[in-house]
Amino acid sequence: MKYQAVARDLSGEVLADQEIVLSISLHNADPALKSEYKELHQVVTNKFGLFTLAVGEGQTMYGNFDEIPWSTNDIYMAVSIKDDASGNFAIISDSRLLSVPYAFHAATAAALVDGNNSSHGSGVEETGSESGIESPYWTVYGNKRARQLSKLGTTDDVDLVIVTKNAERLRVLSQGDIEIAENLKIAKALKVDGIIETESEVFAGSDVFIAGSLTVNNKSPTLLSGTLTVDRATDLNSSLNVDGFTDLNSALFVNNSSPTLLSGKLLTMGDATFNKHVILDNSAYNSLTPSQGALVVAGGVGIGRNVTIGENLKVLGSSTFEGPTSMSTLDLDGTDQSNDITSGALTVAGGVGIVKQMHVGGTARFGKGSFNEDNYPMIVRGGTHGIAINIAGSRSNANNFVSFHDDNGQWGAIQGQTFVDYVTEPEYLVDKGFLLAEIVVVSGELAVSIADGLMAGFELLQAAIELVGASTSSTVCGGLGACVTAPIPSLIVSETAGVIL
Repeated sequence: MKYQAVARDLSGEVLADQEIVLSISLHNADPALKSEYKELHQVVTNKFGLFTLAVGEGQTMYGNFDEIPWSTNDIYMAVSIKDDASGNFAIISDSRLLSVPYAFHAATAAALVDGNNSSHGSGVEETGSESGIESPYWTVYGNKRARQLSKLGTTDDVDLVIVTKNAERLRVLSQGDIEIAENLKIAKALKVDGIIETESEVFAGSDVFIAGSLTVNNKSPTLLSGTLTVDRATDLNSSLNVDGFTDLNSALFVNNSSPTLLSGKLLTMGDATFNKHVILDNSAYNSLTPSQGALVVAGGVGIGRNVTIGENLKVLGSSTFEGPTSMSTLDLDGTDQSNDITSGALTVAGGVGIVKQMHVGGTARFGKGSFNEDNYPMIVRGGTHGIAINIAGSRSNANNFVSFHDDNGQWGAIQGQTFVDYVTEPEYLVDKGFLLAEIVVVSGELAVSIADGLMAGFELLQAAIELVGASTSSTVCGGLGACVTAPIPSLIVSETAGVIL
């Protein structure tokens, strides 16, 4: 008699891939009676904890398997498992044996004919379904008149075959397996403690509940025409191919830094947050319009940190820089003319600080107002003063506040001399000595000709005094600080002529 079950420990956990020792005890329903038969089996479970053994082929511990009173008693089978720690056996199941074991009693079927050749194989008179006396055997008419403990089956090592219309319908093998030639219809629940193997399709017209795992072997496909609902996590050891839409009502995590390939568009109805780089590595996409390029943004863009652009930046609209802006080179290729402070290719509302040189190709205009400006490259308007020049350090003969040039070089300069620098200038001292000598000569001539008249001497003296004043004259540079230029030549010439006359 084949027996198959799943081995579990005392806490209910499956004992998978383990060697276990089992005790099989066949006993009467009366607990006071001793076991009819007892044997030991040493088996190895598979990965599901399943084991298979043949009752009657184990190591006999008590009784004789062939002497079990199948026909007179209800036989129960108790299965016990050995505890490795204590060495004791603990009962894991104890249940009554039903139809299959009574095939061992079918050998008594030979007595059914009881010496006659009845086609029914019965030891009772054939007086109809309601007639006949009580019999210990089943008949082809049923077991209505059979004793309560009468059984159907065999007692030797042969199969029990059920035939209808002269065709085999069901076979109970001598070892306990059952073979059914046609369909099996079960009106209520089917409970299977072991493995279900099928070589064809399995059709369930209603719900199927599986308390354990479901394994589809041999890489066979599994088709679900309806919705698959999974209450807990789903592990896929290979790829997942989805031909239709996929709705995710919760988060999607791609772990282990695995790449994610999207061959089509990625549409997000809410915010998209990237904690690391977003790399668009197709350099073939250039941008000449707002709708071109590797990245096209229809709305505005807010950027919290620096932006580095490897090539040109083209802005079709206005650009506002509220903070400091650093650029190594800025080319404005617009040709707009500037007629006032609000027009031109570049307009700046605030001040402009320029560390190095500034070159202006056209006229540079400062301030407000207007007059004929055609021949002036730089025009300064407005204010009560002109241009203020502030040099580094203090003024001296080495400072040119303004220098005058033409195509042939420099022709003059306005220097920042102090008064002390001027009166100690060698050229000034020579000129002053020469003028003083002329004054002495003129004074001598004045004394000789005093007789010609006091009035003429007075006029000559006045002219000499004015000549000295002209020789020592200088111009003060207004607005430049304290600076002095050379004597005024026109005054010297004028006063010298006055003395001669």
